[in-house]
Amino acid sequence: MNKKLVIVALFVVIAVIAAPIAVAQCYTTTTVYFNVGTLISFTLTLPGQSPVSCNSTGAATAAIEFNSTNGTVINVDPSVVGGTAQSNGVPIFVYDNTGTTNINLSTYLNLGLPACMNLTGATTFAGADNGAVIDNSTNTTVVNSYAPAAGTQDWYMKVDFNNCTASDTTSRTLTSQAIQT
Repeated sequence: MNKKLVIVALFVVIAVIAAPIAVAQCYTTTTVYFNVGTLISFTLTLPGQSPVSCNSTGAATAAIEFNSTNGTVINVDPSVVGGTAQSNGVPIFVYDNTGTTNINLSTYLNLGLPACMNLTGATTFAGADNGAVIDNSTNTTVVNSYAPAAGTQDWYMKVDFNNCTASDTTSRTLTSQAIQT
Protein backbone atom coordinates (compact mmCIF):
# COMPACT_ATOMS: atom_id res chain seq x y z
CA MET A 1 0.00 0.00 0.00
CA ASN A 2 1.12 3.49 -0.73
CA LYS A 3 2.52 5.23 2.35
CA LYS A 4 1.17 8.56 1.26
CA LEU A 5 -2.26 7.13 0.82
CA VAL A 6 -2.13 5.51 4.27
CA ILE A 7 -1.01 8.77 5.87
CA VAL A 8 -3.77 10.76 4.12
CA ALA A 9 -6.35 8.15 5.12
CA LEU A 10 -5.08 8.28 8.70
CA PHE A 11 -5.40 12.09 8.74
CA VAL A 12 -8.95 11.84 7.40
CA VAL A 13 -9.89 9.33 10.13
CA ILE A 14 -8.28 11.49 12.84
CA ALA A 15 -10.03 14.63 11.47
CA VAL A 16 -13.40 12.88 11.49
CA ILE A 17 -12.88 11.58 15.02
CA ALA A 18 -11.55 14.90 16.33
CA ALA A 19 -14.16 17.08 14.61
CA PRO A 20 -16.61 18.65 17.05
CA ILE A 21 -19.97 16.99 17.01
CA ALA A 22 -22.85 19.46 16.68
CA VAL A 23 -25.51 18.59 19.34
CA ALA A 24 -28.81 20.41 19.80
CA GLN A 25 -29.53 21.60 23.36
CA CYS A 26 -32.61 22.29 25.40
CA TYR A 27 -33.01 23.20 29.07
CA THR A 28 -35.41 24.50 31.74
CA THR A 29 -35.00 27.05 34.54
CA THR A 30 -36.54 27.01 37.98
CA THR A 31 -36.72 29.91 40.42
CA VAL A 32 -35.74 28.67 43.85
CA TYR A 33 -36.81 30.59 46.99
CA PHE A 34 -35.01 30.23 50.30
CA ASN A 35 -37.51 31.47 52.88
CA VAL A 36 -37.20 32.22 56.55
CA GLY A 37 -40.59 32.20 58.25
CA THR A 38 -42.08 35.31 59.84
CA LEU A 39 -43.77 34.93 63.19
CA ILE A 40 -46.00 37.64 64.66
CA SER A 41 -46.15 37.00 68.38
CA PHE A 42 -46.11 38.80 71.72
CA THR A 43 -46.76 38.11 75.37
CA LEU A 44 -48.71 40.28 77.79
CA THR A 45 -47.90 40.15 81.50
CA LEU A 46 -50.03 41.72 84.22
CA PRO A 47 -48.60 42.48 87.69
CA GLY A 48 -48.15 39.26 89.69
CA GLN A 49 -49.27 37.09 86.74
CA SER A 50 -47.53 34.80 84.25
CA PRO A 51 -47.04 35.96 80.65
CA VAL A 52 -49.92 35.17 78.27
CA SER A 53 -49.04 34.53 74.61
CA CYS A 54 -51.23 36.03 71.92
CA ASN A 55 -53.12 33.73 69.59
CA SER A 56 -55.58 34.00 66.71
CA THR A 57 -58.64 33.79 68.97
CA GLY A 58 -57.52 36.29 71.63
CA ALA A 59 -55.91 34.55 74.62
CA ALA A 60 -57.43 35.84 77.87
CA THR A 61 -55.36 37.33 80.68
CA ALA A 62 -56.45 37.89 84.27
CA ALA A 63 -59.13 40.58 84.60
CA ILE A 64 -58.32 44.13 85.71
CA GLU A 65 -60.50 46.71 87.42
CA PHE A 66 -60.76 50.44 88.07
CA ASN A 67 -62.60 51.30 91.30
CA SER A 68 -64.29 54.55 92.29
CA THR A 69 -65.90 54.95 95.70
CA ASN A 70 -67.80 58.15 94.98
CA GLY A 71 -68.20 58.39 91.17
CA THR A 72 -65.87 61.38 90.73
CA VAL A 73 -62.20 60.47 90.92
CA ILE A 74 -59.42 61.48 88.53
CA ASN A 75 -56.44 59.30 87.49
CA VAL A 76 -57.60 56.02 88.99
CA ASP A 77 -55.01 53.26 88.58
CA PRO A 78 -56.08 49.76 87.54
CA SER A 79 -55.32 46.59 89.46
CA VAL A 80 -55.51 42.90 88.72
CA VAL A 81 -58.83 41.71 90.17
CA GLY A 82 -57.97 40.54 93.68
CA GLY A 83 -54.30 41.27 93.11
CA THR A 84 -51.56 43.79 92.44
CA ALA A 85 -52.32 47.39 91.51
CA GLN A 86 -50.47 49.46 88.95
CA SER A 87 -48.04 51.99 90.44
CA ASN A 88 -45.06 54.01 89.29
CA GLY A 89 -42.61 51.35 88.05
CA VAL A 90 -45.30 48.63 88.04
CA PRO A 91 -47.26 48.96 84.77
CA ILE A 92 -50.58 47.22 84.38
CA PHE A 93 -49.37 45.68 81.09
CA VAL A 94 -45.87 44.56 80.09
CA TYR A 95 -45.60 43.53 76.44
CA ASP A 96 -42.77 41.48 74.92
CA ASN A 97 -42.36 40.96 71.16
CA THR A 98 -41.61 37.22 71.03
CA GLY A 99 -41.91 36.96 67.26
CA THR A 100 -39.38 37.27 64.46
CA THR A 101 -40.54 40.54 62.86
CA ASN A 102 -41.28 44.14 63.79
CA ILE A 103 -44.88 44.81 64.84
CA ASN A 104 -47.19 47.72 65.47
CA LEU A 105 -48.87 47.08 68.82
CA SER A 106 -52.19 48.71 69.69
CA THR A 107 -55.14 48.33 72.02
CA TYR A 108 -58.87 49.04 71.84
CA LEU A 109 -62.17 48.40 73.67
CA ASN A 110 -64.97 46.29 72.21
CA LEU A 111 -67.63 48.86 73.20
CA GLY A 112 -67.61 52.51 74.20
CA LEU A 113 -67.56 53.48 77.88
CA PRO A 114 -70.31 55.44 79.63
CA ALA A 115 -69.89 59.18 78.99
CA CYS A 116 -68.78 59.73 82.60
CA MET A 117 -65.63 57.59 82.13
CA ASN A 118 -62.44 58.41 80.22
CA LEU A 119 -59.77 55.71 79.82
CA THR A 120 -56.25 56.75 78.76
CA GLY A 121 -52.91 54.98 78.36
CA ALA A 122 -49.21 55.73 77.89
CA THR A 123 -45.79 54.11 78.18
CA THR A 124 -45.04 56.01 81.41
CA PHE A 125 -46.94 56.21 84.70
CA ALA A 126 -47.21 60.02 84.67
CA GLY A 127 -47.98 60.02 80.94
CA ALA A 128 -51.10 57.92 81.43
CA ASP A 129 -52.71 60.83 83.34
CA ASN A 130 -53.33 62.60 80.03
CA GLY A 131 -52.32 59.81 77.65
CA ALA A 132 -53.92 58.54 74.47
CA VAL A 133 -57.64 57.82 74.74
CA ILE A 134 -58.49 54.12 74.67
CA ASP A 135 -61.95 53.49 73.23
CA ASN A 136 -63.81 51.40 70.69
CA SER A 137 -63.56 53.78 67.74
CA THR A 138 -59.82 53.57 66.99
CA ASN A 139 -56.79 51.47 67.79
CA THR A 140 -54.66 53.26 70.38
CA THR A 141 -50.98 52.87 69.58
CA VAL A 142 -48.84 51.29 72.28
CA VAL A 143 -45.66 51.11 70.16
CA ASN A 144 -44.84 51.20 66.43
CA SER A 145 -42.09 49.20 64.71
CA TYR A 146 -41.60 47.17 67.88
CA ALA A 147 -38.59 44.93 67.20
CA PRO A 148 -38.18 41.43 68.70
CA ALA A 149 -34.86 42.44 70.29
CA ALA A 150 -36.21 45.70 71.74
CA GLY A 151 -36.98 44.31 75.22
CA THR A 152 -40.27 44.72 77.03
CA GLN A 153 -42.68 47.62 76.56
CA ASP A 154 -44.55 49.01 79.58
CA TRP A 155 -48.14 50.27 79.26
CA TYR A 156 -49.89 52.23 82.00
CA MET A 157 -53.59 53.10 82.08
CA LYS A 158 -55.70 55.54 84.07
CA VAL A 159 -59.43 56.27 84.14
CA ASP A 160 -61.26 59.42 85.13
CA PHE A 161 -64.69 59.02 86.71
CA ASN A 162 -66.77 62.21 86.37
CA ASN A 163 -70.19 62.17 88.11
CA CYS A 164 -70.68 58.45 87.56
CA THR A 165 -73.36 56.55 89.45
CA ALA A 166 -73.69 52.88 90.39
CA SER A 167 -75.80 52.36 87.25
CA ASP A 168 -72.71 53.28 85.17
CA THR A 169 -70.85 50.20 86.46
CA THR A 170 -69.86 48.15 83.44
CA SER A 171 -67.25 45.83 81.94
CA ARG A 172 -65.56 45.83 78.55
CA THR A 173 -63.10 43.65 76.66
CA LEU A 174 -59.78 45.33 75.97
CA THR A 175 -57.89 43.83 73.03
CA SER A 176 -54.15 44.13 72.44
CA GLN A 177 -53.32 43.58 68.78
CA ALA A 178 -50.08 43.16 66.81
CA ILE A 179 -49.76 43.80 63.09
CA GLN A 180 -46.57 43.17 61.12
CA THR A 181 -44.85 46.36 59.96
